[in-house]
Amino acid sequence: MTALLLTALLIVLPTVQSPTDPGSHSEQARAYYHFGLAQFLRLEGEHERAIEELNRALEYDPESSSLHFSLAQSLADTGLLDESINECKKAIKLDSLNPDPHFLLGLIYRSRLPRESEGLEPAIEELARAVELEPRHVEALSALAQLYFVAQRWEDAARTYQDLRTLRPDIHSVDLFQARALANLDRTEEAINVLQGSSEDPALQLRRLELLAELYGRAARFDDAIHTYEQVVELTPEGQHRWGLQFALGRLLIHQYRFAEAEKVLGKVVEGGSTDPQALVELGKAQEGSRHYPAAVESFRRVLKQEPNNEEANYYMASSLRNLGRRTEAIERLHHLLSLSDPASASPSPATQSSRTRLRQFLGVLYQETRQHEMAIELFRDLCKDQPDDVHAKLGLVYALKEGGRLDEARKLSSELLAQEPEDRNILITHARILSIDGELDAAAQLLKEELRRKQESSPGGEEVEECYLSVSQLYSEHRHYDMARQVLEEGLAQKPGSQALIFNLGSVFERLNQIATAEEQFKKVLAENPEHSAALNYLGYMLADRELRLEEALGYIERALAQDPHNGAYLDSLGWVYFKLNKFELAEENLKQAVQINDRDPTILEHLGDLYLRLGDHFRALDYYRKSVALAEDPEELEKVEAKLASLEKEFPEKSRYREEND
Repeated sequence: MTALLLTALLIVLPTVQSPTDPGSHSEQARAYYHFGLAQFLRLEGEHERAIEELNRALEYDPESSSLHFSLAQSLADTGLLDESINECKKAIKLDSLNPDPHFLLGLIYRSRLPRESEGLEPAIEELARAVELEPRHVEALSALAQLYFVAQRWEDAARTYQDLRTLRPDIHSVDLFQARALANLDRTEEAINVLQGSSEDPALQLRRLELLAELYGRAARFDDAIHTYEQVVELTPEGQHRWGLQFALGRLLIHQYRFAEAEKVLGKVVEGGSTDPQALVELGKAQEGSRHYPAAVESFRRVLKQEPNNEEANYYMASSLRNLGRRTEAIERLHHLLSLSDPASASPSPATQSSRTRLRQFLGVLYQETRQHEMAIELFRDLCKDQPDDVHAKLGLVYALKEGGRLDEARKLSSELLAQEPEDRNILITHARILSIDGELDAAAQLLKEELRRKQESSPGGEEVEECYLSVSQLYSEHRHYDMARQVLEEGLAQKPGSQALIFNLGSVFERLNQIATAEEQFKKVLAENPEHSAALNYLGYMLADRELRLEEALGYIERALAQDPHNGAYLDSLGWVYFKLNKFELAEENLKQAVQINDRDPTILEHLGDLYLRLGDHFRALDYYRKSVALAEDPEELEKVEAKLASLEKEFPEKSRYREEND
């Protein structure tokens, strides 16, 4: 600390009193004369002459603590810190109850530290002594609190700032530092209360709001945090600091699934010129959450040009590619990520291990979606060996075995899992589904009904009860026991009459029972509560289109669903199908082809393309798509229907069928 700065700090010290040490009256008078002259010279900035006068005063009264302290001040003014320290020590020896020499000594020690965080204890010790001697010494309290803060002695800092606030509530910057110290002690709510009780100071408003927003986020008061960050952003001028605030706001919005708002905020950060790759990563995550998958892919691509091995960008790129139906590229992306870490490492960190597990589980799902069942089984087996307590890996293996046609192994494993974890609902539902597929629907339904009964006893009216009703009804629906599914859903609605999930599923069941008017009534109940419920909009639109009812109205419902999820393969299929029914074949082809690009293993989409090309007279393509649909169909009734179309076409055009088979 420079001499000038020391002068600024010391100007607040109390006025030195006249020496009162024993001595002759004439000696005291002479000492006081030189002391008074020194004080005048010091105020005039003539520090060297002031030092001379103080030394003369000490010749007459060498045992005066006040004179030694005054000399220490003047020496500090001129940068003679070693000499100042010696005089402070003399003053303390002569009068150990005077806080001022301790205060000055603490400031000098602090000024001579090589770095802010090193060697703080001597300075803290002297300042603490000054405060002990004079608890209302505001300047000593302020300096001590700052040193506690720098030393990360958060408890001491919080206590000292509180003492300072009690003495000087008008110093608003103290509130900020105390709140920060409390936050570092994880006393977040106390820190928030300090800031909320702080008087408004225009000069500190932004800093206060910014810290308050951060603390709301820590306290999981996300709505308050978002609102406060919005205020701060509004008040902050354009520039890098504002980008940082918008970045924090964007991440909070993503956390709250407010993806459209996050996309807008983070877009401003990127457009403003931020070069931080993480800003692009977060923007891509917001775009993916908003289902703007092509935009998300482009954002992640920009990150990967700078950082090819960025894990988040690669992972979310794979997720977006998957949602666009580009699963092969997604698989390649995950393989690249897995190649970056050494699986044979003797002691991988928990974070590395967790990351590899997440990547491998995602890869296993992609293998299943691309019908690479043996690859999926092998991967999930390896995961179970590496993570023997990971229930998700074991459930993944159950489904991989089921999808791969190895039902006995899937049943055996799900039974073992249920015996180990009888309270785990996911395991229970999985085992019930395996039982039902293996021909034991009644036993499967009974398992789920027993779970429903337990949940009704433990938490009547809770979300888990609703989920149990849905699980039982879906099990019956999968096996075409629609009347049973309806009864279960109506029983559930008697307990939870406003449940949109139960009403939506009831609409689906009525549609399958061919009670179209009743089904439409259920979907419209959902839309009355949530007009943008995309699944209800799509289901209603497709149901009407498939039966050639009110086609323009059906088109409107499906377009509204797609406005929210423009790359949903099922919704694009619905749009293509309604265009087919409207005889708008070019638009039908465009949308059905987009749908099959996203999900090339959906037998219904493939069947629709077969129907379209048959109508257009393109028998080769119709045969292709019918064959692909038959190869992938699992539902017996659907399979029989498409096989009949295929057989009819092959019979009508045997020469085209033979030509295509010979050239496949």
